[in-house]
Amino acid sequence: MGKYSLIAIFDKLVTTTAQNGYYPVFLFREDMTGFYLSLNQGVTEISKTYKKRKKDVLQIRSENYRAKITVKNDFNLKKIDLKLSNNQLPAKLYEYGNIYAKFYDSKTIPESDTLINDLNYFLSIYQELIYNDNEEINDISSNKVLEHKKLKYHYRIERNQSISNKVKKIKGYVCEACNFDFTNKYGDLGHEFVEVHHLIPISSLDPGEVEMDLVTDFATLCSNCHRMIHRLEDPSKLEELKQLIKNE
Repeated sequence: MGKYSLIAIFDKLVTTTAQNGYYPVFLFREDMTGFYLSLNQGVTEISKTYKKRKKDVLQIRSENYRAKITVKNDFNLKKIDLKLSNNQLPAKLYEYGNIYAKFYDSKTIPESDTLINDLNYFLSIYQELIYNDNEEINDISSNKVLEHKKLKYHYRIERNQSISNKVKKIKGYVCEACNFDFTNKYGDLGHEFVEVHHLIPISSLDPGEVEMDLVTDFATLCSNCHRMIHRLEDPSKLEELKQLIKNE
């Protein structure tokens, strides 16, 4: 981002870099007359992908994200001004990528307790957006009573490629429920293919950091077993699925 500096907080299920995704960030005006606490977007990857349309894309995405969350009045700034002396700087894109923000005048910066409370509030908004920013999930048994948002979060964990690849490397590529091996069945086509299931009960997933043990909190499953375990009353019960397979 050139010479521009910022302070950002990432949920690793969304992004691990300021270049993509969305995240809470402190953005400082170049003239230091104030700063923003902003829920904003990574602009680097969008800039590379959309080039001449990057501003439009950022603004469209901002509107889409705003539709998925509700914020207090003093946190609802849609437009921010970083007072940049050079409007061609990449940092200018953060003005278009802003979702919601709150401004702090450098002459009246509040006490640290207020700043901490404001940051915690923005983190709660961040989690709300993470819960809501997902495709609709239709593969749910009508007999289950699950919190829909937590189920989305559960699926987001499973679909995180970084986590998934680490689990596969540790646990291998054979289904832990039925012992199906894609390589044995499909040869090279099935090499290093298996799906990863998050075993932590959905009811225990709360906003904030989710600590995960790659060995005990995940299972490698074939596609059929993965769909079936999600149909159980409790999708964390791998042993129950194994018993059903054994009984068959």
